[in-house]
Amino acid sequence: MTDLLALVATQQPRLAFALASFAGAMRNRMTGRWPAVREVETLFPDLSHRRAVRVAAAIGALDERNDVFVRCVRRGDIDRVRPSVAIPEALRRIDGPCILGTFHVGAFQTIGVMLEALGKPVLAFRDGILFTPRPPVELQSTKGSAQKRTASFIKAVDYLNRGGLVLMALDAAPAATIATECLNRPFLLARGAFALSRMTAAPIVPLAVRWARKGTEVVVGDPLQGDADNYEQALAAAAARWLDRYLRESPSELGLGLLRELLYRSV
Repeated sequence: MTDLLALVATQQPRLAFALASFAGAMRNRMTGRWPAVREVETLFPDLSHRRAVRVAAAIGALDERNDVFVRCVRRGDIDRVRPSVAIPEALRRIDGPCILGTFHVGAFQTIGVMLEALGKPVLAFRDGILFTPRPPVELQSTKGSAQKRTASFIKAVDYLNRGGLVLMALDAAPAATIATECLNRPFLLARGAFALSRMTAAPIVPLAVRWARKGTEVVVGDPLQGDADNYEQALAAAAARWLDRYLRESPSELGLGLLRELLYRSV
């Protein structure tokens, strides 16, 4: 089904994504999995059972829609879905040096296309390269040896020192992590963005991409604030609080991977 919808997306992306949402929600309702309602209720205990059922179905819909997008892009049909990705004026107004901090929520997989529409030089870090974006966006894989990761970090420092934009997923936690809390659960954040901010004085602006009726939209937060005495930890705690507020307001934006991270990974 997903491969078929990816094929449809090459011709009618809006229809394909709408069908993907329906299919993902129905799969969740029929199987009671991906995610289970009890998992949603564990993370969001204030939700009524009826609302938790709807949120679980919406998360299933989100997962299928993202999967269709990824498969469509891997087919080489990125041009077909580019028009469905838009960015808000608030993001256009951001100038460097600045670190754009993202999370694995909502339409996270569309962020490379969003950066193209931004029209500014951006060094974007990803766990693997989904596609090669148009200049002036440059993708940097987070995979590889410690030496390669160090070289990538130095490149990001240089990018920021020259007044550029760097995008990093704050919740992609490799070996170097900072312990925080989100949704009353232990939550590890990757140290990289916070160390970059300390070294370059570049602010971190949190953002999240979500699917909308006509494509996508971006929610942009205020720059994170941290204590000078314990700068990295304070910034990480502020990032976790931002995500906590965002998910409590929009629980259906929680991705399956992040849901499992919060529920089943102990710090």
